[in-house]
Amino acid sequence: MNTLAKLLRGDYFSQAVWRAIAVVGVSFFIMVYMSASMDQKVYKIRSLKSQKDALSTHYVELQSEISQVKMNSGDLEHFQQKGFKVSQDAAYKITIKKNK
Repeated sequence: MNTLAKLLRGDYFSQAVWRAIAVVGVSFFIMVYMSASMDQKVYKIRSLKSQKDALSTHYVELQSEISQVKMNSGDLEHFQQKGFKVSQDAAYKITIKKNK
């Protein structure tokens, strides 16, 4: 029982051994902290990449809509020059069904 008490008090370890244990312990905690920090950065980068991809897709869609509007605007001006006017009434479609 006496040897167990000496071991727990650290009587068997010299001051240099205690310093080495302290250095190893501190370096262990630093490594664990850095690893967890790196994992958080990786998850954040993945999240930002997915957001960037979504915004890029949205940007392409908006550019497509803008180019479509520009093309339609050019068509409108072309037809107005030929004498057509913009209708104030809503457009409707007439369908004719053939009887067999």
